[in-house]
Amino acid sequence: MAPGSPRILLVRLSHLGDLVHALPVFHALRARTPGAEIAWAVQREFASLVVGLPGLARVVRFERDEGFSAWGKVWRELRAFEAEWAIDAQGNAKSAAVTLASLAPRRSGLSREDWQEPFASGVLTDCAPRARAPHALERTRALVEWIAPGSAFRRDPALSEVEIEAGRAFVAREFPDAHAPLRLVHLARMGDPRSWPHANAAAWIARTLARGAAVLALSGPAEARELADFDTPFTGSQRYRHWRGSGDLRALAGVFCAAAERGARFLGCDSGPLHLAEACGLEVVCLAGPTDERRSGPYAGRSLRAQHSPECAPCRERECRHADGPVCMSRIQAEDAERALESSLRA
Repeated sequence: MAPGSPRILLVRLSHLGDLVHALPVFHALRARTPGAEIAWAVQREFASLVVGLPGLARVVRFERDEGFSAWGKVWRELRAFEAEWAIDAQGNAKSAAVTLASLAPRRSGLSREDWQEPFASGVLTDCAPRARAPHALERTRALVEWIAPGSAFRRDPALSEVEIEAGRAFVAREFPDAHAPLRLVHLARMGDPRSWPHANAAAWIARTLARGAAVLALSGPAEARELADFDTPFTGSQRYRHWRGSGDLRALAGVFCAAAERGARFLGCDSGPLHLAEACGLEVVCLAGPTDERRSGPYAGRSLRAQHSPECAPCRERECRHADGPVCMSRIQAEDAERALESSLRA
């Protein structure tokens, strides 16, 4: 790319874990082209993760729920930005439409073999080589090596000291006993075959509190109704807190960084919060269930499966087709998760 102040559009619309996996692309662009004006096209519900990135000039928010009108808004923002180079880090028809709508003369992206919907890769003018391994971060690595050769593979959300201090203040306020081991658990939405049943999570929390550790449970706004009574068994415990429905993803990352400084560990299914926690330095255990940890599990942490997983796992399905339901998650017992989380996670 010519010297000066080129305008670069990064396209990674969703979901949270995938946005976390795209952070190395942004960091590489920022380091490789320090004078560039970089914009990131992202769905509105995940925009809070990237809006505070140092050196990001613009966030193009895609309002997915607004239907056709969303495309009109994105089109106008892309016209105003006038990207010279668009980079598709997602690899499906939706991201391809945004990449093409940028009218950027150069349009780069993942290898065609690494696209979720390869038919849409025709919008690209050039693409990275195929990833050397199946993990999602290896696809990102191949893209980084293509667009910014020699760049460091940086995965963190680049929090400011103010954001990290806010996280430290939260952890110190909610868990004042710094000697108590801190454990975090993600309570995911029921109905998703990747989710650990809430009864199993509650049993794990009870065991963890009984051991003298502190627990921070995390859930999103979509789980508010089904988790309305979840905290009842832990009422009165000074070592249990539940963070419900915060939409500020950088604030959550600040808490993760502060928890990592205290040696905390994170337990959860293959989800956005787990990948963000790992990127922030937390040791993580992923309850794999139907997902394939070779493709989307933690990069450096550990994945746990039930001792007697069904033959259909991993399946990567969004709806469980097993006759007895999502048994690959329900068979992961509290004691199994406890053993995995409390053993050494890193060599």
